[in-house]
Amino acid sequence: LSRISPVEFFRRTKTVMLTAFATSSSNATLPTALRVGEENLGIPREINSFVLTVGATANQNGTALYEGVTVLFLAQLAGVDLSIGQQIVVENRVGGSTVIGTDAVAKAAADAEWAALRKIGAWREDLVREWRDVANEAQQDGKRVHVGRVHCIVVEKNAELPVGHKSRKFKGRVVFLGNQVRDEENYQAMFNDLGSAPSIMVAGRVCDFVGMLPGFSVEVGDAIRAYTQALLMGIVTWVRLPKDQHPLHWKGLHDPVCPLVLALYGHPDAGSCWEAWCTEQAQKVGFVPVENWPGCFVNVKKSALLSIYVDIFKLAAPRKEISAVWNSLRKLLAIEDPTPVGR
Repeated sequence: LSRISPVEFFRRTKTVMLTAFATSSSNATLPTALRVGEENLGIPREINSFVLTVGATANQNGTALYEGVTVLFLAQLAGVDLSIGQQIVVENRVGGSTVIGTDAVAKAAADAEWAALRKIGAWREDLVREWRDVANEAQQDGKRVHVGRVHCIVVEKNAELPVGHKSRKFKGRVVFLGNQVRDEENYQAMFNDLGSAPSIMVAGRVCDFVGMLPGFSVEVGDAIRAYTQALLMGIVTWVRLPKDQHPLHWKGLHDPVCPLVLALYGHPDAGSCWEAWCTEQAQKVGFVPVENWPGCFVNVKKSALLSIYVDIFKLAAPRKEISAVWNSLRKLLAIEDPTPVGR
């Protein structure tokens, strides 16, 4: 039907297959697949953007179902008899609008997350505009703009524990739906780079090794609201907020959007913005990036090795220096109190 031989098809799409193999991620591969489909295979843009994005989403849903079935299979294999309730909440319970609307504790967790992001200025609600006006203006000026949705999810961590247990709690997270980004012409947004390249796991093992040397120690600390410590760079992105989160002065607007300011989790470029910010701050306190190991830094003067994996900072340094090194980093980056590895 396509009049392309299988050999020629695979030759034209080899970049997609290599990206998929290297990243093991549907979202990371999607931009490459969209570009190759349109440029190398000649698929019309409206068909290309619809079919590939739907396929990627369906693949993710299938993976989620597969993981749940795998847990049940392993439980049966180990002879663990799970009740219906335990099967539903194996470890975490993710809630949408239903649980947020019916559970006061879940709603409080969601409200706290919304309030925290507003406080740090994740987006500018005072610069609200109608999306059609933003899109029309961009087309007239020949500029590229993106628009996407912000969504809140609530996870009940350790839901299998008894009610009232201190480790069982709701955690809210507001995210940017990065697989539903459109441009000013309502086409699927294209992101050319994979962007985020977190340090390989070997780097963390090297930190562990250095920390076991005589006179050395290794500690970890989690970044507080990691990505949103960095500004979102690149193409201007506008966001739609859920209607229940619209400020009063948005009343009467048809399709209100406001500019996204910080690198909100879920945005395809958030990881690379965060890494660039971390690199800049680490260099200010004497760390130098390790060549070919993104996210890894060495401070020769302090004999310290630092690994940053998403929001986890792992530091190996002499015991007499490690507190001072942490203090210098925490003056520039919001990091929780560090703890020894394994605690």
